[in-house]
Amino acid sequence: MKSFKKILVKNLKKAAKILKNKVYQGDCQKILKFIPTGSVKAVVMDGPYVLHTRKGKNTGCYAHTDYIQGIASFCEGFSVDVLKEIVRICEKINGIFFCSAAQLDFYISFFQQYDNVEIILHTWQKTNPLCAKGTMLCDTEYMVQVVDKSLLDEVDTTPEHFISPKYTKLKKKYGHGTIKPVEIMTKLIEKVSEPGDLILDPFCGTNSTGVSALMCGRDFIGCELEEEYAKVSEQRIFETMEELGIEELAHDELCGSVALGNAEEILETVEKDEFDIAFVDSTVFAGVPYTYIDSVISKMTFPCVNIWVEEKNIIDVSMRYARQGFIFDIVYSYGEKTMAMVHLRKPGKIFYGTYHTSRHFYVDDGMPFQPKSKKAKKVLVEQSVGSYEDNIPYMVMRNMVLNCTQIGDTVLALTGGGLVAEICTRTDRKFLCAVQDKEELLCCAERISKAKALKGGEAFDMNKVLTFQE
Repeated sequence: MKSFKKILVKNLKKAAKILKNKVYQGDCQKILKFIPTGSVKAVVMDGPYVLHTRKGKNTGCYAHTDYIQGIASFCEGFSVDVLKEIVRICEKINGIFFCSAAQLDFYISFFQQYDNVEIILHTWQKTNPLCAKGTMLCDTEYMVQVVDKSLLDEVDTTPEHFISPKYTKLKKKYGHGTIKPVEIMTKLIEKVSEPGDLILDPFCGTNSTGVSALMCGRDFIGCELEEEYAKVSEQRIFETMEELGIEELAHDELCGSVALGNAEEILETVEKDEFDIAFVDSTVFAGVPYTYIDSVISKMTFPCVNIWVEEKNIIDVSMRYARQGFIFDIVYSYGEKTMAMVHLRKPGKIFYGTYHTSRHFYVDDGMPFQPKSKKAKKVLVEQSVGSYEDNIPYMVMRNMVLNCTQIGDTVLALTGGGLVAEICTRTDRKFLCAVQDKEELLCCAERISKAKALKGGEAFDMNKVLTFQE
């Protein structure tokens, strides 16, 4: 039998779980957990400061001023757990961290616990500091650079003293109280990285870091808690990429892999954490394939597995995994026949669904595209893909994917005729799908091709199918 194991693993590794040059809206402490270990070259970040913003003697300002109100949401610092994740994510410790005077000890004390690092201090003196209550507020911000000593030949550790005004115009334009000059951010990024390296900013705000990274030929990943600023960040990145002539990540790069052959053998080629959720249709087996399901679960640090079962097997499947510490839900689909899915997950799995997807994914008419609205039904039917001979309901599967993943994540489905591949193509997820025979393969290719066509992409290339058959 011809084996393509190395090709399959390489294919999955090529597409990182976290897309480059994107801003992810949410709590960075949660998002960072999903970035692969050692995948980032450097961190350049302006994290929440520790500032005194209460009205009172010697504070230098009143709490009701526009400036203080503007920074009120990010003046209490952040958890040291974020720094721990940053150390894990970086190839080697390599970062520059903006901070207030009150935070210098926070950063220095944390990184001094690592024996092989060097710590350098940079400063930014603002020529237009805020004046309030007759007192000049601090005109200097600090940047703590931390670098693994093994990188000293690659990283510039010369202390810098920047002198420039604050970005008052951009502050008014974007509504962010601590926006940083692109010129300074660019200089810092160039100190710690080379063109083509990946830069991380877990608190990107309106994203001067991302703009600067693109301008000097780097890629970046950004996280931002506030939805308002995340939208501004995405807009600035779009404008910068357009100005520089950089194309966004092609949709084809998100596509994924289709493998022809035995599902169990294909699963053996997949390394741990190469996918984020999995679907198993146990109804195509003679009985519930527990050994197979256990193998799927063993491939995930934060298991999230959805198992279609016959109603007679619901209790056995649910209780078996509940006793192993899984949280479970039973999802029903009502149509020409009632179907049940046992949704299993371990604590730590993040959900992303909207109210619609999280509350109504279990209501389905059996076949795909049966919305109550006649107008919506007409549009969806016009966009129909494939033969839809599946017994698995489309909308349930789609909404489960949207609940359990974000753009760029990988979905595993080692049975079926391409339903998961179609859903992932439509929703910008990657996939690994296994098909058992050439008939299923043709159906899968048709679905992917038509779904890609709706997004302006080319047809699925049959030459890219990974085969585990003679």
